[in-house]
Amino acid sequence: MRAPPLRLEFAPGARPRSRVGLAMLAGAIVLLVVQLVALGAALSERRHDLQSLAELEARQSDVGRPRPASVKPDPAYLARVKSAQRVAKNLTAPWVDLLDAIESAPQQSVALLAVEPSTAKQSFRLTAEARDPEAMLAYLAALQKDRRLVSAFLVSHQVQLQTPGRPIRFQVQAGWGAAP
Repeated sequence: MRAPPLRLEFAPGARPRSRVGLAMLAGAIVLLVVQLVALGAALSERRHDLQSLAELEARQSDVGRPRPASVKPDPAYLARVKSAQRVAKNLTAPWVDLLDAIESAPQQSVALLAVEPSTAKQSFRLTAEARDPEAMLAYLAALQKDRRLVSAFLVSHQVQLQTPGRPIRFQVQAGWGAAP
């Protein structure tokens, strides 16, 4: 035996759904979908137009700018550029370490006369006077032991016969970084 279907009325007095109402709802949904598709197409076209406009503005700004001519640069300008590059290269030398290394060597009997750097060769030439050969060799040994300097060696030495006390004038060459 089959039980009859049970009909519960949760909203008594409500109208039952009609076919006309469902057709209107379906029409509204279709109209909404059509409008959303049209809106998406319009937004896509707007994005494309903005890209085209940006490209056009970029081309116009390039046309407005003067293009550099293939003219040889001014020789005076090139000389200034080379001079600035030399100065920049001189500034990159480790001057603090080099001067500390020179000053840290014992100088009781040695007088420094000149320091001539060559940043292109990463080296410098030092001219000094020592009271005696032992002081000269001790100063050279101290420079050779310093880890901040590379290949310090005696270039020349000469006894100053006309100077009282007969000091020895000598030159030392040393480098920094890789061996010169």
